[in-house]
Amino acid sequence: MVTDSTCPTEAAAVTPDTAPARILVVDDDPGLRALLKAVLEPRYTVEQATDGRTGLAAAAHAMPGLVLADIDMPGMSGYEFCMLLKREVAMRAVPVIFLSGLSNLDDRLAAYEAGGDDFLGKPFDPIELIDKVEAALRAAAERDRLMEEKQSSFAMAMAALSTAGEIGVVLNFMRQSFTCTDHNALAAAMIDALAAYGLTGVVQLRGAAATVTKNRNGASSPLEAVVLGNLAGCGRIVALKHRLAVSYEQATVMVTDMPTDDLERSGRL
Repeated sequence: MVTDSTCPTEAAAVTPDTAPARILVVDDDPGLRALLKAVLEPRYTVEQATDGRTGLAAAAHAMPGLVLADIDMPGMSGYEFCMLLKREVAMRAVPVIFLSGLSNLDDRLAAYEAGGDDFLGKPFDPIELIDKVEAALRAAAERDRLMEEKQSSFAMAMAALSTAGEIGVVLNFMRQSFTCTDHNALAAAMIDALAAYGLTGVVQLRGAAATVTKNRNGASSPLEAVVLGNLAGCGRIVALKHRLAVSYEQATVMVTDMPTDDLERSGRL
């Protein structure tokens, strides 16, 4: 019998930012499915499947937050259903709670080996069912949170390594620049620094005696020299689609292949 204690409380209320979890019930007994729906639906969205194969199809169509599965079903046992479900990479983290009249130790071990997360014997107590469902959903949410933190930490570590490498390019260029004895050598060192970032570009250095304009192939074309000279009068930073020009009084660097599809890397560069 379902009592008032199974009704939603204020803590279980759904806010605009929180959708109710989807529970997939897989059981060949229509009476039990109806009972489970009555117990769960005030708190969760409930979908039903009459056997393992339709359960797999339902899960593939819309991934559930949790599965309640019978063990003794025609055509495919709950164990087989669970193992097939967990073979799908996207479904491996979906908790499965077995509901069964088969509740001896061997049955529970078989449920565990099949990939189940919990076991509840029939007949079941509605409050215990709710408790197990909520515990499984909390555990799944915590796993997701920890996985997101792990991925975020990994991304931060990779970004730090990238930044360290990029700073190393600057330091290496500065060391090389101290050994350059003319504008040609300095321009070549700047082109090499761009290459170390995986970039190509054109460098123009404007000295008292001459102006040097170079690209990665050596001396640039007269048109490139005119373009960089004009860009020098257009402001400190000029962005033109995938090109970026940075100018100072005696130097202009134009990158011709900025990674504009990677905003974070473009910003660093």
